[in-house]
Amino acid sequence: MNKTILITGAAKRIGKEIALTYSDLGWNIIIHFNSSKDDAEKLANQINSKNPNTAKIIQANLDVDSEVTRLVDEAKGLFETIDILVNNASTFYPTPIEDISLEHWTNLVGSNLKGPLFLINGLRDKLKESNGSIINITDTNLSKGVANFSIYSAAKGGLESITKGLARELAPEITVMPLLLEQCLSRRMLYGPMSKKKK
Repeated sequence: MNKTILITGAAKRIGKEIALTYSDLGWNIIIHFNSSKDDAEKLANQINSKNPNTAKIIQANLDVDSEVTRLVDEAKGLFETIDILVNNASTFYPTPIEDISLEHWTNLVGSNLKGPLFLINGLRDKLKESNGSIINITDTNLSKGVANFSIYSAAKGGLESITKGLARELAPEITVMPLLLEQCLSRRMLYGPMSKKKK
């Protein structure tokens, strides 16, 4: 039985590369997207042409509570297990202090912190069954401080904090770890202790 990975924001860039890497390992891939439907479908077709029926797509806006709930419900029904959840989806734009608004807060905290947290909670039972892993992609720039990105920094800082807390809370059944953006550029970091690299 193939293992399954769910990647948020998987239609492009880092999420896409993670999807292709795990597809090469023979995993089932759940491709989450928000607005990039064409890219998600293209990626799924690319994977399925090589490994038939191993890639599925789900649309959901992580800012919207009901859509996160739907994402959880749909993901649970696609494959028998969920072995890895990668919280990769991220909204990123500047919010100078004189221009910040509640809409900015809702948008940036929703995709970078609230969505991932409630996605983890919703999939906790499936991940526990498989002794699975949660990978939260964080940003090394947080430690440096970045002008004009206070809300984004707060959201990503929160994600880093809950990663540390949940690593203790969910152990030993579920492994929770951060993955820094720089590490995503190194292909070997995507295999981790839960997978065996193809020879």
